[in-house]
Amino acid sequence: MNMTIERFVKYLQFEKRYSSHTVVAYENDLQQFFGFLQDTFGSTDETQIQHLHVRSWIVNLLNEGLTPTSIRRKLSTLKGYFRFLLKRQVISHNPMLKVVSPKIGRKLPGVCAAARYAAIAGRTTPGG
Repeated sequence: MNMTIERFVKYLQFEKRYSSHTVVAYENDLQQFFGFLQDTFGSTDETQIQHLHVRSWIVNLLNEGLTPTSIRRKLSTLKGYFRFLLKRQVISHNPMLKVVSPKIGRKLPGVCAAARYAAIAGRTTPGG
């Protein structure tokens, strides 16, 4: 495991006191992101990561069928990770500042069947 990821995981466990499930999810998200960087760009150097790398990962996740909600959670992991690196002066810029999370679609209201609407509209007294 990458040394900075390991330090971040320990930070989440011992300083932030996140649950073990959350820590595992964060670790998996980071491993997935850095695996994508290695496979796609041939590098996992945190100092070289740009917002375009993150945006490419978002497109890849969308193409894999992940929902915008799941992608937003993964991006939350990256935001925390890069803030952690910035505070410890491992990186000089935060690539997440220019990243926009995918929008979560709103559900449309349900359709009322015509017969049900007529029954509701036809009532003249409460309770029918």
